[in-house]
Amino acid sequence: NVLNMILSVLFVFVLHFDIEGVAWATLLSQLYGAAAGCWLMYLYGNFDYKNFDYKTVIEPEELTKILLVNTNLMIRTACLLTVNNIIAAAGAALGTVVLAANAVLFQLKDIMSFLVDGMANGASVFSGRALGQKNRALFWQILKMTYKWLFVLVFLLMLGFKFGSTFLINCFTDLEEVAVLAETYKYYVLIYPLIAGIGLALYGMFTGATYTVPIRNMMLIALAVFWPVERLLVPLLGNDGLWISFLIFVGIQSLILFYSLRKLGEKIYKIK
Repeated sequence: NVLNMILSVLFVFVLHFDIEGVAWATLLSQLYGAAAGCWLMYLYGNFDYKNFDYKTVIEPEELTKILLVNTNLMIRTACLLTVNNIIAAAGAALGTVVLAANAVLFQLKDIMSFLVDGMANGASVFSGRALGQKNRALFWQILKMTYKWLFVLVFLLMLGFKFGSTFLINCFTDLEEVAVLAETYKYYVLIYPLIAGIGLALYGMFTGATYTVPIRNMMLIALAVFWPVERLLVPLLGNDGLWISFLIFVGIQSLILFYSLRKLGEKIYKIK
């Protein structure tokens, strides 16, 4: 990520590659990440390459499970991209200033998401370890710790945004008209972590357990609700309707994953 940022600045502002510079920076950073990952696996993977049974890598049953997990996550990503495109199109229809203000606020929303995602990734790793060790007590301990630190993180994010939102908005735009409009709608971003936090954190628990069916269903249901609500509220409330629709979208995700914990528990209870 740091390499991507450095190369983006170098290619765009120094070498004047324009938008192609951003593309090249991303591509080179991804290639570096792949190469570094392979090298770290070689150093620390403890693989016995000479006596390694490569047939176990392509075991049909296990490979099918992995493909199903990834397919469900791809469906989630497709739904998320669909919602983002609908929001961008609706914002553009409301005017370029609204579109720009929403873009700034969504950047700030994404920063919050990334911070919660970091915790979710940790929960994913350790929940996977608990399953691999068939340690039911460890799994529930991780769940409790995830809830505990999610509460702390959500509080800190909301507190920080409450008092630092003006500064953050001005970091993303120097256009007064855009900044003023972003100030008008910033309170939707303020409550975003409170509504979306549970869904973002539990996402890590479910992926760590390789139980991604609820994640797929969650996104399909949330998208099915979001689209008609957005069609209804935007003509009535304008940009407020768009933000309310989005918060309903992420709120449904949190509710469904919270409800699906029972099924995840049943999956854990099957461990001997």
